[in-house]
Amino acid sequence: MASRTRPGKKNRVVATPCELTTEVPSSKASCKGSLSMTNRQAKISTTSFQTTNVQAPTPLPQPLHRKGRGPTRGKGTDNIVAAAGKISLDISKKSGRTIGNQQARLASECGYIVRSFAPLRYKRWIDIPKEEKNTLYDRVLAKFNLDLTVEHVIKCVNDTLARRYRDYRCRLKEKYFNGKLFDDAMKNCPSDVKQVDWDWLCEYWSTPEFQALSTRNLASHNCIKYNHRGGSKSFVARLEEKRAITKDSTRGEIDLYYETHYNENKGWVNDEARTRYERMLEIKEQHILEESQAPTEFEIMQEVLGKCRGYIRGLGHGPKPASSHGTIDLTATDTESIALREKIEKQEQELVDVRAKLSQFETLMQTIISGQVGTSSQPSMPSPTDHI
Repeated sequence: MASRTRPGKKNRVVATPCELTTEVPSSKASCKGSLSMTNRQAKISTTSFQTTNVQAPTPLPQPLHRKGRGPTRGKGTDNIVAAAGKISLDISKKSGRTIGNQQARLASECGYIVRSFAPLRYKRWIDIPKEEKNTLYDRVLAKFNLDLTVEHVIKCVNDTLARRYRDYRCRLKEKYFNGKLFDDAMKNCPSDVKQVDWDWLCEYWSTPEFQALSTRNLASHNCIKYNHRGGSKSFVARLEEKRAITKDSTRGEIDLYYETHYNENKGWVNDEARTRYERMLEIKEQHILEESQAPTEFEIMQEVLGKCRGYIRGLGHGPKPASSHGTIDLTATDTESIALREKIEKQEQELVDVRAKLSQFETLMQTIISGQVGTSSQPSMPSPTDHI
């Protein structure tokens, strides 16, 4: 430690500031504390000087992203199955759609199964081999108590899987493929899709065959005059709920049309939908005033909305016409008649096969008999001993 002797004062030692000996610990602590405070104040003043002279950049406005509901993962269905066993569903023979309290479970679970396990390297659902479809059916049967040997049950399950298959691929195309160059789209593979499957889809969507199909579908979609506001619940489920309350199976279609195309807050979908609803009411009231045999609401709806080959207008997915001539497959009697007719045709074909086999057998027997007769009619050769 440095020290010096003041002149005139012999042997008197005076320590310079901040050079105190270890013999005075309190003075050393206060000195270091004062220095640290001085340095801290200097840093603070320098920082404040810099912050006052440098203006922070104005943050850019960020778009508001509303967090939506993600895709279902089947957890709700799993919880029900774990607690109470397989879910029982009521599938209507008339419409081929699920009805009742659990009617939405099948569509939700089929969507999860398709996104997670369905093969994507096929042009359409119908092109998927039966063996691969059976694995998807087994996953459905693991959650639901269904008998897939019943015709309208397997048809309902297959149609539901087919719609979810088509919708899933459509969403993939809209989000990850449309509006992008081919090479960029190939690199934009969704996280839940294998790259090899995505490459196949991109190549298929770029083919002239698919482009022509897409153009036709777009033209057909543009012919739709209005959409509905019925939400995700099927029209058939809504109609069955109404009929369960009114106990009348001949009514409900006109009210169903009103509920699925009119909203108290937004009004009608458009003027065309409102005009058609008013026309239905007009026809119904006209028959009441004339005291004539009133048609059913289904017949009135068909008269106003018209008939289509592939589906019944006003009832959504599910019910389909039996033929292009307007006969409607809506009753259990019609379903039984079709099944009986198919059974008769099968038996007739079996009878034709039996007759063909019988004819072959008769021909064979005639050949054998004629051969035996020819052998017996030949003259017998004389024995060598006859000449002895």
